[in-house]
Amino acid sequence: MRASLVATAFAIGMLVPTVASAQTADGAGASPSSSAGELSEGARSASPATAPAPAAPFARTDEDRARFRWAVLFAGGPWMVPGGHTGGIGGVGSQLGVQLNEQFAIYASPYALLGAAVTSTGSGASGVAAVNIPVMAEATFGNIFQIAGGPSLDYVAAGFSKVDANGTTAAAAAGAFFGLNFRAGLAIGREGPGRRSRFMLGFELHPTFLGGVGVPTSAMVTLGWGKF
Repeated sequence: MRASLVATAFAIGMLVPTVASAQTADGAGASPSSSAGELSEGARSASPATAPAPAAPFARTDEDRARFRWAVLFAGGPWMVPGGHTGGIGGVGSQLGVQLNEQFAIYASPYALLGAAVTSTGSGASGVAAVNIPVMAEATFGNIFQIAGGPSLDYVAAGFSKVDANGTTAAAAAGAFFGLNFRAGLAIGREGPGRRSRFMLGFELHPTFLGGVGVPTSAMVTLGWGKF
């Protein structure tokens, strides 16, 4: 009996340390995983929210920006003079100014011109040398169609004569005079917004107010090249 009790006590004494060791091992094995999970949760909660990217600043394009505008033009057409004189006038010109944006522009369009006219019966003749300097406001539509107009300062040297039953009548005009210039045209070339290089075809109507002499008027077709 005593031997049985001793054996039982010995077995219990051996079992208790084994269970305690197993519990300690289980706790040690679970601790790193549990700690890593808790650390990951803490890192996620502590990390700041990602801020949205700032909006890109507005980038100006060529069509929004004012730029230098120029063109070289050749012109020619009828010249109509009071008193029944009709003839021709022609010369060279340019456009120099500012293209404000894709549609609107302001520029000077000086021309150097020579012209002559006669009456239908040949009894009268006129001649002119002129430098016209109109200042034009222009609108471009669809990158192709152009409409412009403005006042002009015209430096003119002109002579007019006519022979009829009453004898010979002569008149002359020299100096600076007021004029007007109107233009309609096409700009033919590369499509698209921004600075454009184009072949330019136009029609220009230009009256010059010469006081008592009258209002001779030119109606010219213009051909040239420009950037705007």
